[in-house]
Amino acid sequence: MKSAIRSAPNHAPAHNALGNALFKTGKNDLAKVSYSHAIRLDPASPDAFFNLGNVYLAEKDYAAAIDSYKRSVALSAQADVYNNLGLAYSEWEQHEAATESFLRAIQLDASHADAHFNFGRALAKQKEHRAAIESFGNATMLRPDYAKAFHSLGASQQALGDLAAAAEAYRKALDFEPEYTDVLSNLGSLLVLQGSYEGIDYLERLVEQQPDSAEAHWNLAIPLLMLGDYDRGWREYEWRWQWEKFTSPRRGFKQPQWQGESLDGATILIHAEQGFGDTLQFVRYAPLVARRGGRVILEVQPSIKRLLQRVPGVDQCIGQGEALPEFSCHCPLMSLPYVFGTTIDTIPSSPLELLDVVFSEPSSRYETKDCLKVGLVWGGNPMHQNDALRSISLAHFLPLSKIDGVSFVSLQKGPASEQIVDWPFYLPDPCSAVRDFSDTAAIISSLDLVITVDTAMAHLAGAMEKPVWILNSHIPDWRWGLQSETTPWYPTARLFRRSFSGGWEELMERVALELAMFQDARSSNAAVQCAV
Repeated sequence: MKSAIRSAPNHAPAHNALGNALFKTGKNDLAKVSYSHAIRLDPASPDAFFNLGNVYLAEKDYAAAIDSYKRSVALSAQADVYNNLGLAYSEWEQHEAATESFLRAIQLDASHADAHFNFGRALAKQKEHRAAIESFGNATMLRPDYAKAFHSLGASQQALGDLAAAAEAYRKALDFEPEYTDVLSNLGSLLVLQGSYEGIDYLERLVEQQPDSAEAHWNLAIPLLMLGDYDRGWREYEWRWQWEKFTSPRRGFKQPQWQGESLDGATILIHAEQGFGDTLQFVRYAPLVARRGGRVILEVQPSIKRLLQRVPGVDQCIGQGEALPEFSCHCPLMSLPYVFGTTIDTIPSSPLELLDVVFSEPSSRYETKDCLKVGLVWGGNPMHQNDALRSISLAHFLPLSKIDGVSFVSLQKGPASEQIVDWPFYLPDPCSAVRDFSDTAAIISSLDLVITVDTAMAHLAGAMEKPVWILNSHIPDWRWGLQSETTPWYPTARLFRRSFSGGWEELMERVALELAMFQDARSSNAAVQCAV
């Protein structure tokens, strides 16, 4: 190639060809020099602009890539260039421009399988899954061994709740690429959602392929816990600290992490991780740690400190951000189930129902008229990675308002509480004045029932042994399992599960029927007691 350039130094195609050779060997800077030289020699060369755009795309310089591709298509409209222009727009989060580019590529060449696939991906990013499925189908018809298209086809089918079709698409992807890691993970997790242990086989296969991958171990841990295999699940869950996407960073203490040995009077720091609900769920282990003979310091989120400072076995409760006292060893709160070898049958009870003094503060209590008093929660933390799955709108609770003898109160905090102004009836909002979780607990203690989406309020009410109905999405959190209406974590909780085929409206109609029966039973019991 270089000899050709030496013999014809002003030959633009030779410089373009040299750029291609350099790009293939990873010499991007030299490739850009060659393409730029080809463009100077022949400014009307669409290929040199296209190839230069490809280098910029590989380097994630999307603005430069888009500029080069636009110059190329201005000289000659080609499907490949429009396809790559769409990729650059898509990576730059310019979804509308990406969609237009992929469509233009398809118009120029209807047999362009990659353009159909990328058009489908752009649609899926915008949650237009039905249209995306059609595009992925076109891609696989044009290229029957297109594993990536089958994978994306399955993902969109799964998003629409068609698990059987999704599983079939994932299996086809594996037929062509048996070690396709994303497919192994997705198919494994999907089969687990269907209650099949076959899914664990796929996830174990992924761990065998990538034994040092924290993400692979994490993807195995969650399904194991969801299926109730706590013995293996907690062990795999310990890999969370090595996963770069884990939401709570490792603390990096110089003191060793406690492994369950006798403490013999030593001071141990138990520290919260992840969200409020996780702290409320796993603080039940603090008394067990104390029984190992040590002095227990509990570090939690500041707004939950006052509630938990009287937990049995806790010698000192401090808020995150406060100065830490001296301690000999430490343990993350959610590592304690692993330390104690917890199984479904050995989950310790929550200590919060013992803290009556916290719930009896008159300034924090909420009083209602003499009827069934029900607290409502419809939104979680909007920053939670799965909030779109679990949060709903207050309007979804309207079917409950038709039930006689029920008085509702909002337990909602955060931005979602603004929806109260649109509720057609009076909805008291005592939580607008609470200081922390202790005040919220006082309000809950005066209610008969809490109905909530999967938020910290579900854990607070359950830990207090207050009747609580938890509204679960079609993809539940691992701790609620897959099928049962009950959970060993909270004896007074009842789980309502949204189906893959039905929406929240269908679920809330069921909740309304159950609430009416709950109220009738309560009224009947009250009448019998009055007669006696």
